[in-house]
Amino acid sequence: MERTSSALCSPSRRPSKDSANTLIEPPTLSLANRPSNGFIDDSFWSRQSRPTLDWALPCGEEHDSDRASSKSPQVTQQQEPQSDEQHHATLALRPDQPGVVVRIGTGSGQFETPFSISRDDIVALFKELDFSSRFLRRLNGRISMFEHLFSCRHGHKRSSSFSQTPDTLEIALSTFETNGFHCFGTYDLKKRQGRYLVFVKESTPLSPEWTLGWLQASADVLSEFPFLLPNVIMAGVQKHVHNYVAWRVAVNEMEAQIGVTADKRGLEKRGYTAESSDLDQVNNHLSTLKKAVADQRLTVGTIFEHAKAYLRIIELCETLERKFSADVEMSQPREELHGSIVRAEIYLQYLRTIEDILQNHTAALYNRISQHESSLNLAAAQSMKTIAVMTLVALPPTFIATLFSTSIFDSMDASMQWQLLVGACLAVWLVTLTIWILWYRWGNQWTRSVLHTANRAEAALFDRLRSKGLSHSDA
Repeated sequence: MERTSSALCSPSRRPSKDSANTLIEPPTLSLANRPSNGFIDDSFWSRQSRPTLDWALPCGEEHDSDRASSKSPQVTQQQEPQSDEQHHATLALRPDQPGVVVRIGTGSGQFETPFSISRDDIVALFKELDFSSRFLRRLNGRISMFEHLFSCRHGHKRSSSFSQTPDTLEIALSTFETNGFHCFGTYDLKKRQGRYLVFVKESTPLSPEWTLGWLQASADVLSEFPFLLPNVIMAGVQKHVHNYVAWRVAVNEMEAQIGVTADKRGLEKRGYTAESSDLDQVNNHLSTLKKAVADQRLTVGTIFEHAKAYLRIIELCETLERKFSADVEMSQPREELHGSIVRAEIYLQYLRTIEDILQNHTAALYNRISQHESSLNLAAAQSMKTIAVMTLVALPPTFIATLFSTSIFDSMDASMQWQLLVGACLAVWLVTLTIWILWYRWGNQWTRSVLHTANRAEAALFDRLRSKGLSHSDA
């Protein structure tokens, strides 16, 4: 298979039409008339491009000498550029050879993870991929996105006539969540040649190296159906981040910390944390886990909707490609998309189950917090009871002592004052204690009886009003 370098440079270094390595004539697109929605903006792109991974795979009819090399597609990784020309180099195929060309970078378009290419370079790259300005105006890098456009291009010129059969598909889809990725591509329905630009979020396990390995593993599918690359990326995300075991382990860990399981010893033997007394920390862990489930469900739901929408695109491609070639068989692409849809549905159902379990854990944790607060309130009540008893014992003597400190008793003998003080204190203390015991024993009953009588009288009054056809508001 022949591979050459095609410069992704400014229009002044654009390849000529006669070049054998030119994929398609770049359209007119400059920084002056870039899309008005700000997708090609400084905040999306790095100030300086970083090395990317490039991958090219031939498909369809090939020579015997090329067949062996296509079984193990060669992969090249750009090193730190020594010159501007080397920095912009990428792989390309012959224009008459069906195949797929992919360039993989990092970033998600978010402020902390910009795309690993400068704005000028992405403009040149969009020119090389032959995106139309009409299509680029639809793009938005700060949301989950699914955009596509069928167009007619005859002799490197676009036709806006709807009577002609579209021969090119422009596609852009992305997820803007935790496991974010962006995929841009153009697919020639006539030549069955696809060229794609993929960005994966650098802070997630979906590294460019892993994505490259996944493309190599899917080379048999892409060699026959180059337009399935977006679905291959989505299937890779599903394979890499749909981790059923990790969620189960996280749920078991939360059960062990909250103590809402009958198998505490079994969980401890398997290495899970013992029941925690730091309920604030457990609540923080539970909130973090619930947020992770919500983020994961959002990503899976986005891929689910993307797969359903791309299935319709595949059906349209099937109809259009059969107009160019009668022997096109499209059953496998539909099955691949159905597989992605089913996987997403199953995982969404699993995440719903995890959310229900975490909701039960939240209720159990709140019960534990309520019990803890009740125990604290009970301890406070015991302290207040102790204070009340001490006040009951000390307050009557204090009152009598205060009374005897006045000048009324100055004329009495000191011994008489002491005897009278002790007797008065005992008498007042006994009277106070007797009143408290009588109230504690019979006062509460009398209060409840009075309230019960009042409630019965009120109920009887309402019954009489209802029997006369009157309402409560009329009373």
